[in-house]
Amino acid sequence: MDIFLVLFVILAISCVTGLITMQVFFSRLKSQHYSVWVDLGRPVIFLNSAFLNTIGFMRYMWRKSYLDLGDERTTRIGTFLRSLLIFYFALLALVMLSVPLTVAHH
Repeated sequence: MDIFLVLFVILAISCVTGLITMQVFFSRLKSQHYSVWVDLGRPVIFLNSAFLNTIGFMRYMWRKSYLDLGDERTTRIGTFLRSLLIFYFALLALVMLSVPLTVAHH
């Protein structure tokens, strides 16, 4: 099996997992930490995915600001989501770098 195909499948699975986890995290913020959810631009997966909202959310995750919520369940979801985002972007970079190598090899 081609390494590119394996990486692509892993990338697709991590993308779907990330979207589901992000939806759970956004729902949790909205229901349990409404003011934070509003401060982040009322994020939702598809309907309100403005670029500035995305940047604000990524900054929030990168800085681990969710740790300040004092909510163990939200913290666990946030920690998992942050780890997943880091994994996803690293894998995406690897897939993008492997495309020229795969094309050149064939």
